Amino acid sequence: MMENEPKIYSSVNKQIIIIILLMILIFGSLFAIYNFLPPQNNNDFLSKSDSRLELQSSVFVKNGYLPPKYTCDGTNVNPSLEILHVPPEAKSLVLIMEDLDASVSDFTNWLMWNISPETKIINEGVMPTGAIAGKNDWGENKYNGPCPSAGTHHYSFKLYAVDFVFDKMSPNTNKEKILTLLTGHILGKAEMTGLYGR
Repeated sequence: MMENEPKIYSSVNKQIIIIILLMILIFGSLFAIYNFLPPQNNNDFLSKSDSRLELQSSVFVKNGYLPPKYTCDGTNVNPSLEILHVPPEAKSLVLIMEDLDASVSDFTNWLMWNISPETKIINEGVMPTGAIAGKNDWGENKYNGPCPSAGTHHYSFKLYAVDFVFDKMSPNTNKEKILTLLTGHILGKAEMTGLYGR
């Protein structure tokens, strides 16, 4: 028995070496495949390209408080917004403003589509030329500013760059319909949140 042991050990060692080499080959192949895959995007929808699309405002800072002027306690006009780094392939922009803390989930205050990709500034109280206002959750086709019943709410302004222009749609078109149509067509997304409390 003792004379056969070295041969047995040698055979076992060869099998272990072969298994290790196979594992290295498999993991190496998986690593190579992973590196050649396109980067994944954490947007709400499938994005066709990366973008540095950005949204700013001269009247409030990100995660700062919106002045009362832009709420139901003031003149209730939309704040001015600045649009930066629109992807060159974009055919139009979509803007959605939501109350993230409303009792009804993501209450829509403002909805616009077919904003020209050439737009640099959405001026205070002015609809961009050619843009269409959809129906918000107040039941109106316009901007309705923050109007929380109590406490401080977060209001999200989301801007989407897309690769098409919307056909003529009903004035009753709401956020849910627009978001469905955006799927697979988003070239970039920017978001800016403002606060307002009473």
